[in-house]
Amino acid sequence: MAESETDVEFLRGELTRKLSAGENVVIQSERAAVLRNVTCPKAQYHFVVLPKEEIANVLALKREHLPLLDHMMDLANDVIKQQQLSPNDFRIGFKIDAFMNRLNMHVISKDFYSSSMRRIQHWNTFNSDLFITFQAIYALLYVKGSVEPMPAEQVEQLLHATPVHCNQCSFYTENFGQLKRHLYIHWRERESERLSKMGVANLSQRMGQMQINKGAEQPVHAKQPAKKKWYVNKKKNSQSSSSSPKGGANTKLI
Repeated sequence: MAESETDVEFLRGELTRKLSAGENVVIQSERAAVLRNVTCPKAQYHFVVLPKEEIANVLALKREHLPLLDHMMDLANDVIKQQQLSPNDFRIGFKIDAFMNRLNMHVISKDFYSSSMRRIQHWNTFNSDLFITFQAIYALLYVKGSVEPMPAEQVEQLLHATPVHCNQCSFYTENFGQLKRHLYIHWRERESERLSKMGVANLSQRMGQMQINKGAEQPVHAKQPAKKKWYVNKKKNSQSSSSSPKGGANTKLI
């Protein structure tokens, strides 16, 4: 095998090596693990879910793997919940023509704002028919029992297809640099909104805590005795009538 081919095979095994070493693992179970993509993330949040069973790619999946896919989706939802984001903020699925030699399900935020999103091929990989959603793969396996490969000519065409369309609005362009600048505007607006909501939530939480602390610091007052009432007993005391002036009164404290 030529040296260049050896290098390619080494790169294709990167995820398998990381899984074995426990590198970049965020969540794992006995059946699968979620790894954070730190090498070349294509969005602000980019994870991959790998089965611990040796499955080469999405084309190797069969109907009997459906329970495994259910479990992988559970892990995907868990890692999204950890980020305090909604599943609607993510695309979850598989590359039909994946480079890695281990099945991996992408969990990637829809902002696609990243310094690693450098070429139009990167964009088209996740925003064309080259990326098959989890639901579509699940349906294919359930109905047909397998996933058919895509012809190499079609893969190549989709990789370089233009114009590129924004996945968040109607903007499109032939220039990938313009798309990246446009994606930054979307990301900046969404991030500002997110931080604003977090600020309001944190402020409300702090105010609630202040009220709790204030209540805890209130001194506990002893119960005050009832006020004593004075009244005038106008009934004459027969025993002291001789010593009291006429019309006088005896005052009693109760």
